[in-house]
Amino acid sequence: MKKFIVSLLLVILSSSLAAQEEKKDPLIVNVEGVYGLGNIHDHDQNGSGGIGFGIGAWLPFKEGFIDLGLDFTSSASRNNGELQFLFVKPFRLLSDSTMEINGYAGAGIVLGRIFNNEDYFRDNGFLGPVEDYNDGGVIGNIGLELKPVNTNYSFYLDAKTGIVSVPKWADNVTTPFKISLGLRFLLD
Repeated sequence: MKKFIVSLLLVILSSSLAAQEEKKDPLIVNVEGVYGLGNIHDHDQNGSGGIGFGIGAWLPFKEGFIDLGLDFTSSASRNNGELQFLFVKPFRLLSDSTMEINGYAGAGIVLGRIFNNEDYFRDNGFLGPVEDYNDGGVIGNIGLELKPVNTNYSFYLDAKTGIVSVPKWADNVTTPFKISLGLRFLLD
């Protein structure tokens, strides 16, 4: 199954890069701070969530963008890294002579790795050896972007949630939530 997902990602990535060459829109890169909730990001009894950072790029594709992102979160109980691949459709909300306010919505897939903090779990005693886990699933996002007119950057707020499967967990499927605040740069 993992080979199929990786193969699918490579096919979509290569087709999006070909579309990038045909379409003359600029490449967009982003840097963000991330706050994640749910037991993907932190042990469910702790409930404090995980904080981290993310990087990514928007590649023009058809009437929207392919959003490729990599997020890292860290908490008291675990670290999580995940690769996100979404199709995003932006839309204009408001604009005047100084500011554009845009929204966007998207959906896609995520592949990740959870690294448990051994010291945290060792304190609980009865859990035995600590294991790290792969995860994957589908996610959706919505966002709001503020772009000053005649600039090559914008500020954004993004929320993601989805259904993620973590094999060997007692509850194999979870619905994590992440909120991100970031800065986007348009590269001509």
